[in-house]
Amino acid sequence: MEKKALIIYEIAGLGHEKVAGILAGMLEQNGYIVTKLAMSSLLNAKDAYFFSWTWNYFVRRNLVFLANAINIFSVRLFFLPLFELRNTERVIQKISEQRPAVLISTIHCYNKILAEYSTRHQTPFFVFITEVFPTFLDTVAPGADHFCYFNESRNLVHAFDFNLGYYQNKIIPGRWLQNIARYITSRLRDFRKRGPKEALFVQELNDLPKNNNATCFTLGPFSSKEFFEPKDRREIAQRLGLCAGQDTILIASGSIGGRFVFDMLKTITAANLPVNVLAVCGKDKTTLARVQEYARRYRGASMITAFGFVDFFDELLTAADAAVCRPSAQVFIECLLKTLPFVTLRKTTFNDHGGLRMIEKYGLGEICDSHSQVPALVSLVLRQKHKYRKNIKSLLENYPAQYEEKEKIILDAISGR
Repeated sequence: MEKKALIIYEIAGLGHEKVAGILAGMLEQNGYIVTKLAMSSLLNAKDAYFFSWTWNYFVRRNLVFLANAINIFSVRLFFLPLFELRNTERVIQKISEQRPAVLISTIHCYNKILAEYSTRHQTPFFVFITEVFPTFLDTVAPGADHFCYFNESRNLVHAFDFNLGYYQNKIIPGRWLQNIARYITSRLRDFRKRGPKEALFVQELNDLPKNNNATCFTLGPFSSKEFFEPKDRREIAQRLGLCAGQDTILIASGSIGGRFVFDMLKTITAANLPVNVLAVCGKDKTTLARVQEYARRYRGASMITAFGFVDFFDELLTAADAAVCRPSAQVFIECLLKTLPFVTLRKTTFNDHGGLRMIEKYGLGEICDSHSQVPALVSLVLRQKHKYRKNIKSLLENYPAQYEEKEKIILDAISGR
Protein backbone atom coordinates (compact mmCIF):
# COMPACT_ATOMS: atom_id res chain seq x y z
CA MET A 1 0.00 0.00 0.00
CA GLU A 2 1.34 3.43 -0.96
CA LYS A 3 2.18 5.79 1.91
CA LYS A 4 1.49 9.38 0.92
CA ALA A 5 2.86 12.35 2.84
CA LEU A 6 1.92 15.99 2.28
CA ILE A 7 4.31 18.66 3.56
CA ILE A 8 3.06 22.25 3.82
CA TYR A 9 5.47 25.21 4.00
CA GLU A 10 5.43 28.83 2.88
CA ILE A 11 7.61 31.08 0.74
CA ALA A 12 8.97 33.43 3.42
CA GLY A 13 12.73 33.08 3.68
CA LEU A 14 14.26 29.70 2.91
CA GLY A 15 14.25 28.01 6.33
CA HIS A 16 10.71 26.60 6.20
CA GLU A 17 11.19 25.32 2.67
CA LYS A 18 14.62 23.88 3.40
CA VAL A 19 13.37 21.80 6.33
CA ALA A 20 10.40 20.68 4.21
CA GLY A 21 12.87 19.49 1.57
CA ILE A 22 14.99 17.60 4.11
CA LEU A 23 11.91 15.85 5.49
CA ALA A 24 10.69 15.04 1.97
CA GLY A 25 13.99 13.39 1.06
CA MET A 26 14.01 11.47 4.32
CA LEU A 27 10.50 10.11 3.78
CA GLU A 28 11.04 9.29 0.10
CA GLN A 29 14.04 7.15 1.01
CA ASN A 30 11.74 5.25 3.35
CA GLY A 31 9.02 4.42 0.86
CA TYR A 32 6.72 7.44 1.09
CA ILE A 33 5.32 9.28 -1.91
CA VAL A 34 5.81 12.90 -0.90
CA THR A 35 4.12 16.08 -2.12
CA LYS A 36 5.66 19.36 -0.93
CA LEU A 37 3.52 22.50 -1.33
CA ALA A 38 3.55 26.13 -0.25
CA MET A 39 0.14 27.04 1.17
CA SER A 40 0.01 30.09 -1.12
CA SER A 41 0.53 27.76 -4.11
CA LEU A 42 -2.03 25.26 -2.85
CA LEU A 43 -4.68 27.99 -2.77
CA ASN A 44 -3.22 30.31 -5.41
CA ALA A 45 -3.68 32.93 -2.69
CA LYS A 46 -2.39 36.33 -3.80
CA ASP A 47 -2.76 37.78 -0.29
CA ALA A 48 -0.33 35.16 1.06
CA TYR A 49 2.11 35.98 -1.75
CA PHE A 50 1.78 39.66 -0.84
CA PHE A 51 2.69 39.10 2.81
CA SER A 52 5.65 36.93 1.82
CA TRP A 53 6.84 39.70 -0.50
CA THR A 54 6.46 42.41 2.16
CA TRP A 55 8.32 40.27 4.71
CA ASN A 56 11.28 39.86 2.37
CA TYR A 57 11.15 43.56 1.49
CA PHE A 58 11.19 44.75 5.12
CA VAL A 59 13.87 42.29 6.26
CA ARG A 60 16.16 43.10 3.33
CA ARG A 61 15.99 46.78 4.22
CA ASN A 62 16.35 46.06 7.95
CA LEU A 63 12.97 47.70 8.63
CA VAL A 64 12.48 45.70 11.82
CA PHE A 65 9.64 47.81 13.22
CA LEU A 66 7.54 47.45 10.05
CA ALA A 67 8.26 43.72 9.77
CA ASN A 68 7.10 43.26 13.37
CA ALA A 69 4.10 45.60 13.13
CA ILE A 70 2.74 44.45 9.78
CA ASN A 71 3.98 40.93 9.08
CA ILE A 72 3.99 39.54 12.61
CA PHE A 73 1.39 41.29 14.76
CA SER A 74 -1.05 42.82 12.26
CA VAL A 75 -1.17 39.55 10.33
CA ARG A 76 -2.24 37.72 13.47
CA LEU A 77 -4.74 40.36 14.54
CA PHE A 78 -6.46 40.87 11.18
CA PHE A 79 -5.22 38.79 8.23
CA LEU A 80 -4.98 35.38 9.90
CA PRO A 81 -8.54 35.39 11.31
CA LEU A 82 -9.90 36.39 7.89
CA PHE A 83 -7.74 33.77 6.19
CA GLU A 84 -9.03 31.04 8.52
CA LEU A 85 -12.65 32.12 8.11
CA ARG A 86 -12.39 32.32 4.31
CA ASN A 87 -10.13 29.38 3.57
CA THR A 88 -10.59 26.59 6.11
CA GLU A 89 -13.01 24.65 3.89
CA ARG A 90 -10.96 25.37 0.75
CA VAL A 91 -7.78 24.08 2.39
CA ILE A 92 -9.54 20.96 3.65
CA GLN A 93 -10.95 20.30 0.18
CA LYS A 94 -7.56 20.81 -1.52
CA ILE A 95 -5.79 18.53 0.94
CA SER A 96 -8.54 15.93 0.59
CA GLU A 97 -7.71 15.77 -3.12
CA GLN A 98 -4.15 14.77 -2.16
CA ARG A 99 -5.42 12.08 0.26
CA PRO A 100 -2.28 12.04 2.44
CA ALA A 101 -1.66 9.33 5.00
CA VAL A 102 0.55 11.79 6.89
CA LEU A 103 0.30 15.60 7.08
CA ILE A 104 3.36 17.68 8.01
CA SER A 105 3.76 21.44 8.48
CA THR A 106 7.03 23.40 8.66
CA ILE A 107 5.30 26.79 8.89
CA HIS A 108 3.30 28.66 11.50
CA CYS A 109 0.05 30.56 10.73
CA TYR A 110 -1.75 27.65 9.04
CA ASN A 111 -1.54 24.96 11.70
CA LYS A 112 -5.02 25.50 13.11
CA ILE A 113 -6.54 24.80 9.67
CA LEU A 114 -4.28 21.79 9.14
CA ALA A 115 -5.21 20.45 12.58
CA GLU A 116 -8.89 20.73 11.61
CA TYR A 117 -8.23 18.59 8.52
CA SER A 118 -6.34 16.10 10.69
CA THR A 119 -9.27 15.84 13.12
CA ARG A 120 -11.93 15.41 10.45
CA HIS A 121 -9.99 12.84 8.43
CA GLN A 122 -8.15 11.12 11.29
CA THR A 123 -4.83 11.87 9.59
CA PRO A 124 -1.64 11.97 11.70
CA PHE A 125 -0.43 15.58 11.83
CA PHE A 126 3.13 16.67 12.61
CA VAL A 127 4.35 20.24 13.18
CA PHE A 128 8.07 20.77 12.64
CA ILE A 129 8.85 24.01 14.47
CA THR A 130 11.52 25.74 12.40
CA GLU A 131 11.86 28.75 14.72
CA VAL A 132 14.27 28.55 17.66
CA PHE A 133 11.28 29.06 19.98
CA PRO A 134 7.59 28.47 19.15
CA THR A 135 6.31 31.91 20.07
CA PHE A 136 2.83 32.37 18.59
CA LEU A 137 -0.40 30.46 19.19
CA ASP A 138 -0.63 29.47 15.54
CA THR A 139 2.73 27.67 15.71
CA VAL A 140 1.38 24.75 17.76
CA ALA A 141 -1.78 22.70 17.39
CA PRO A 142 -3.84 20.45 19.67
CA GLY A 143 -3.70 16.85 18.47
CA ALA A 144 -0.46 17.36 16.55
CA ASP A 145 2.93 15.86 17.33
CA HIS A 146 5.63 18.53 17.44
CA PHE A 147 9.32 18.41 16.54
CA CYS A 148 11.47 21.17 18.02
CA TYR A 149 15.12 22.01 18.57
CA PHE A 150 15.69 22.65 22.28
CA ASN A 151 14.34 21.72 25.71
CA GLU A 152 13.29 25.35 26.04
CA SER A 153 11.32 24.96 22.80
CA ARG A 154 9.54 21.90 24.21
CA ASN A 155 8.68 23.77 27.41
CA LEU A 156 7.17 26.55 25.32
CA VAL A 157 5.04 24.08 23.37
CA HIS A 158 3.67 22.78 26.67
CA ALA A 159 3.02 26.32 27.94
CA PHE A 160 0.32 27.04 25.34
CA ASP A 161 -3.17 26.82 26.81
CA PHE A 162 -5.32 24.74 24.46
CA ASN A 163 -8.43 25.93 26.35
CA LEU A 164 -8.08 29.37 24.76
CA GLY A 165 -10.89 30.34 22.41
CA TYR A 166 -8.39 30.44 19.55
CA TYR A 167 -7.95 26.68 19.77
CA GLN A 168 -11.48 25.76 20.86
CA ASN A 169 -13.44 27.70 18.23
CA LYS A 170 -14.22 25.56 15.17
CA ILE A 171 -15.25 26.69 11.70
CA ILE A 172 -18.70 25.29 10.80
CA PRO A 173 -19.11 24.61 7.05
CA GLY A 174 -21.71 26.86 5.40
CA ARG A 175 -22.22 29.11 8.46
CA TRP A 176 -20.33 32.25 7.37
CA LEU A 177 -21.99 34.82 9.65
CA GLN A 178 -22.11 32.44 12.59
CA ASN A 179 -18.43 31.63 12.14
CA ILE A 180 -17.51 35.33 12.15
CA ALA A 181 -19.54 36.01 15.28
CA ARG A 182 -18.17 33.00 17.16
CA TYR A 183 -14.58 33.71 16.09
CA ILE A 184 -14.68 37.37 17.15
CA THR A 185 -16.43 36.57 20.43
CA SER A 186 -13.97 33.82 21.37
CA ARG A 187 -10.92 35.96 20.58
CA LEU A 188 -12.29 38.97 22.47
CA ARG A 189 -12.83 36.66 25.44
CA ASP A 190 -9.20 35.54 25.19
CA PHE A 191 -7.99 39.16 25.07
CA ARG A 192 -10.17 40.14 28.02
CA LYS A 193 -9.13 37.20 30.21
CA ARG A 194 -5.45 36.97 29.27
CA GLY A 195 -4.55 40.38 27.91
CA PRO A 196 -3.26 41.10 24.39
CA LYS A 197 0.12 39.41 24.89
CA GLU A 198 -1.00 36.03 26.24
CA ALA A 199 -3.82 35.95 23.69
CA LEU A 200 -1.23 36.06 20.88
CA PHE A 201 2.01 34.51 22.07
CA VAL A 202 4.02 32.88 24.85
CA GLN A 203 7.46 34.15 25.85
CA GLU A 204 10.28 31.96 27.11
CA LEU A 205 10.60 32.39 30.87
CA ASN A 206 12.34 30.37 33.58
CA ASP A 207 9.19 28.95 35.19
CA LEU A 208 6.69 28.25 32.45
CA PRO A 209 3.50 26.44 33.45
CA LYS A 210 2.67 23.16 31.75
CA ASN A 211 -0.75 23.79 30.21
CA ASN A 212 -1.01 20.84 27.81
CA ASN A 213 0.33 17.35 27.17
CA ALA A 214 1.16 17.73 23.49
CA THR A 215 3.59 15.13 22.15
CA CYS A 216 6.91 16.83 21.53
CA PHE A 217 10.17 15.40 20.17
CA THR A 218 13.32 17.40 20.99
CA LEU A 219 15.96 16.95 18.29
CA GLY A 220 18.60 19.55 19.07
CA PRO A 221 19.89 21.68 16.17
CA PHE A 222 18.88 20.12 12.85
CA SER A 223 19.63 20.80 9.22
CA SER A 224 20.72 18.91 6.10
CA LYS A 225 23.23 16.09 6.36
CA GLU A 226 26.31 18.03 5.20
CA PHE A 227 26.23 20.19 8.35
CA PHE A 228 26.93 17.07 10.42
CA GLU A 229 29.84 15.85 8.30
CA PRO A 230 33.45 16.73 9.23
CA LYS A 231 35.25 18.92 6.71
CA ASP A 232 38.91 19.83 6.18
CA ARG A 233 39.08 23.44 7.36
CA ARG A 234 42.55 24.08 5.97
CA GLU A 235 41.65 22.70 2.53
CA ILE A 236 38.51 24.88 2.38
CA ALA A 237 40.46 27.98 3.43
CA GLN A 238 43.06 27.36 0.72
CA ARG A 239 40.37 26.79 -1.90
CA LEU A 240 38.67 30.06 -0.92
CA GLY A 241 41.99 31.91 -1.09
CA LEU A 242 41.87 33.09 2.52
CA CYS A 243 44.91 34.72 4.11
CA ALA A 244 46.65 32.13 6.28
CA GLY A 245 47.19 33.11 9.89
CA GLN A 246 44.21 35.48 9.98
CA ASP A 247 40.87 34.86 11.64
CA THR A 248 37.83 34.59 9.37
CA ILE A 249 34.46 36.27 9.94
CA LEU A 250 31.32 35.18 8.11
CA ILE A 251 28.54 37.74 7.59
CA ALA A 252 25.10 36.48 6.57
CA SER A 253 21.40 37.22 6.81
CA GLY A 254 19.89 34.00 5.52
CA SER A 255 18.72 33.57 1.94
CA ILE A 256 17.03 37.00 2.09
CA GLY A 257 20.34 38.86 2.32
CA GLY A 258 19.78 42.58 2.57
CA ARG A 259 21.08 45.70 4.22
CA PHE A 260 22.28 43.86 7.33
CA VAL A 261 25.11 42.21 5.35
CA PHE A 262 26.36 45.46 3.82
CA ASP A 263 26.05 47.44 7.08
CA MET A 264 27.99 44.82 9.06
CA LEU A 265 30.63 44.60 6.35
CA LYS A 266 31.21 48.37 6.43
CA THR A 267 31.20 48.48 10.24
CA ILE A 268 33.77 45.69 10.61
CA THR A 269 36.10 46.71 7.79
CA ALA A 270 36.01 50.39 8.84
CA ALA A 271 37.60 49.24 12.11
CA ASN A 272 40.49 47.91 10.00
CA LEU A 273 40.50 44.49 11.62
CA PRO A 274 43.12 42.17 10.06
CA VAL A 275 40.61 39.41 9.21
CA ASN A 276 39.17 37.52 6.27
CA VAL A 277 35.55 38.54 5.73
CA LEU A 278 33.11 36.23 3.92
CA ALA A 279 30.03 38.30 3.02
CA VAL A 280 27.15 35.99 2.02
CA CYS A 281 24.36 37.97 0.33
CA GLY A 282 21.90 35.15 -0.34
CA LYS A 283 19.45 35.77 -3.17
CA ASP A 284 19.76 39.56 -2.89
CA LYS A 285 21.54 40.55 -6.10
CA THR A 286 21.43 44.26 -5.23
CA THR A 287 23.33 43.73 -1.99
CA LEU A 288 25.79 41.40 -3.73
CA ALA A 289 26.58 44.10 -6.29
CA ARG A 290 27.08 46.70 -3.52
CA VAL A 291 29.37 44.37 -1.57
CA GLN A 292 31.43 43.56 -4.68
CA GLU A 293 31.83 47.24 -5.50
CA TYR A 294 32.78 48.05 -1.91
CA ALA A 295 35.35 45.21 -1.88
CA ARG A 296 36.84 46.50 -5.14
CA ARG A 297 37.37 49.97 -3.68
CA TYR A 298 38.38 48.90 -0.16
CA ARG A 299 42.05 49.42 0.80
CA GLY A 300 42.11 48.42 4.48
CA ALA A 301 43.50 45.49 6.45
CA SER A 302 40.53 43.17 5.96
CA MET A 303 40.27 40.79 3.02
CA ILE A 304 36.72 40.71 1.61
CA THR A 305 35.18 37.87 -0.39
CA ALA A 306 31.59 38.25 -1.61
CA PHE A 307 29.12 35.45 -2.26
CA GLY A 308 25.55 35.30 -3.50
CA PHE A 309 23.35 32.32 -2.74
CA VAL A 310 25.57 29.28 -2.22
CA ASP A 311 25.02 25.55 -1.86
CA PHE A 312 28.22 25.16 0.20
CA PHE A 313 27.24 27.29 3.20
CA ASP A 314 28.42 24.50 5.50
CA GLU A 315 31.94 24.90 4.08
CA LEU A 316 31.91 28.65 4.67
CA LEU A 317 30.87 28.04 8.29
CA THR A 318 33.67 25.48 8.63
CA ALA A 319 36.23 28.04 7.40
CA ALA A 320 35.01 30.77 9.76
CA ASP A 321 36.06 31.60 13.33
CA ALA A 322 32.99 33.70 14.12
CA ALA A 323 29.64 34.53 12.51
CA VAL A 324 28.13 38.01 12.37
CA CYS A 325 24.57 37.24 11.36
CA ARG A 326 20.96 38.25 11.64
CA PRO A 327 19.62 35.65 14.11
CA SER A 328 17.25 33.97 11.66
CA ALA A 329 16.54 30.48 12.94
CA GLN A 330 18.15 28.44 10.15
CA VAL A 331 21.40 30.44 10.13
CA PHE A 332 21.59 30.35 13.94
CA ILE A 333 20.99 26.58 14.02
CA GLU A 334 23.57 25.87 11.31
CA CYS A 335 26.18 27.98 13.11
CA LEU A 336 25.60 25.89 16.24
CA LEU A 337 26.05 22.67 14.26
CA LYS A 338 29.48 23.98 13.20
CA THR A 339 30.20 25.23 16.79
CA LEU A 340 30.62 28.75 15.42
CA PRO A 341 30.36 31.67 17.91
CA PHE A 342 27.59 34.10 16.99
CA VAL A 343 27.56 37.92 17.03
CA THR A 344 24.32 39.72 16.24
CA LEU A 345 22.24 42.83 16.88
CA ARG A 346 19.61 42.97 19.61
CA LYS A 347 17.26 44.80 17.27
CA THR A 348 15.64 41.97 15.35
CA THR A 349 12.26 40.66 14.29
CA PHE A 350 10.10 39.23 17.08
CA ASN A 351 10.12 35.69 15.71
CA ASP A 352 13.93 35.60 16.00
CA HIS A 353 14.10 36.55 19.69
CA GLY A 354 14.56 32.89 20.58
CA GLY A 355 18.08 32.97 19.16
CA LEU A 356 18.93 35.99 21.33
CA ARG A 357 17.62 34.21 24.44
CA MET A 358 19.77 31.15 23.72
CA ILE A 359 22.90 33.25 23.09
CA GLU A 360 22.47 35.03 26.42
CA LYS A 361 21.49 31.94 28.42
CA TYR A 362 24.33 29.69 27.26
CA GLY A 363 27.08 32.15 26.29
CA LEU A 364 27.04 31.20 22.60
CA GLY A 365 28.30 34.58 21.40
CA GLU A 366 27.61 38.28 21.92
CA ILE A 367 24.65 40.59 21.27
CA CYS A 368 25.29 44.19 20.21
CA ASP A 369 22.97 47.00 21.25
CA SER A 370 24.28 49.22 18.44
CA HIS A 371 26.40 49.04 15.31
CA SER A 372 29.24 50.81 17.11
CA GLN A 373 29.67 47.84 19.47
CA VAL A 374 30.15 45.33 16.66
CA PRO A 375 33.94 45.65 16.04
CA ALA A 376 34.81 45.44 19.75
CA LEU A 377 32.55 42.44 20.39
CA VAL A 378 33.74 40.68 17.24
CA SER A 379 37.33 41.15 18.45
CA LEU A 380 36.32 39.80 21.88
CA VAL A 381 34.72 36.71 20.35
CA LEU A 382 37.76 36.06 18.16
CA ARG A 383 40.13 36.36 21.14
CA GLN A 384 38.01 34.01 23.22
CA LYS A 385 36.62 31.79 20.48
CA HIS A 386 37.65 28.60 22.27
CA LYS A 387 35.51 29.58 25.27
CA TYR A 388 32.46 30.19 23.08
CA ARG A 389 33.02 26.95 21.16
CA LYS A 390 33.20 25.10 24.48
CA ASN A 391 29.87 26.64 25.52
CA ILE A 392 28.28 25.56 22.23
CA LYS A 393 29.61 22.02 22.61
CA SER A 394 28.24 21.87 26.17
CA LEU A 395 24.79 22.83 24.86
CA LEU A 396 24.92 20.27 22.03
CA GLU A 397 25.81 17.47 24.47
CA ASN A 398 22.20 17.57 25.69
CA TYR A 399 20.88 16.34 22.33
CA PRO A 400 21.47 13.59 19.76
CA ALA A 401 24.72 14.38 17.96
CA GLN A 402 24.43 12.63 14.60
CA TYR A 403 22.12 13.29 11.68
CA GLU A 404 21.16 9.61 11.60
CA GLU A 405 20.04 9.75 15.24
CA LYS A 406 17.75 12.69 14.56
CA GLU A 407 16.49 11.07 11.38
CA LYS A 408 15.56 7.93 13.34
CA ILE A 409 13.58 9.97 15.88
CA ILE A 410 11.64 11.66 13.09
CA LEU A 411 10.95 8.51 11.08
CA ASP A 412 10.04 6.43 14.14
CA ALA A 413 7.58 9.11 15.23
CA ILE A 414 5.95 9.37 11.80
CA SER A 415 5.83 5.64 11.04
CA GLY A 416 4.55 4.97 14.55
CA ARG A 417 1.40 6.94 13.83
